[in-house]
Amino acid sequence: MRLENAHPINPGGQFTFDFGTVKSFAAQHSSSLPDGTYGGVACGFAFQTPDGVFYYSGDTALSMDMQLVREWATLDFAVFPVGDGLTMGMMDAIKAARWVGVNKVVGVHYDTFDFIKIDHRAAVKSFAEAGMRLELLEIGGVIEI
Repeated sequence: MRLENAHPINPGGQFTFDFGTVKSFAAQHSSSLPDGTYGGVACGFAFQTPDGVFYYSGDTALSMDMQLVREWATLDFAVFPVGDGLTMGMMDAIKAARWVGVNKVVGVHYDTFDFIKIDHRAAVKSFAEAGMRLELLEIGGVIEI
């Protein structure tokens, strides 16, 4: 595989691109390629752009390092896994949202396997009860934040 137009960033590093600045944060997840070889370090990324500021946690468990994101940027929203089992679940995603200082969350890493299927209504309700909005996309869906 040959990558073009790529720039490496390890946890703690950042780089300014033509679209904005990206900072990498530690994530907690296994990392292997389909053939079983090592896939690199799990990371999340925060983006500061003229169009908005957001954090994509990557496939991860809840981690105390997420508290560092808020020190780097004031976010408009965050993207967190909510499926549990292989990553954090809804309740940990709510805690992560508090730690990074957002009330708008896009949920990812759910419904792709039977054991990470979620009850969409219950998930949205849990976030609403915490004073947050959870967006769950259908495949090919579009949302406006």
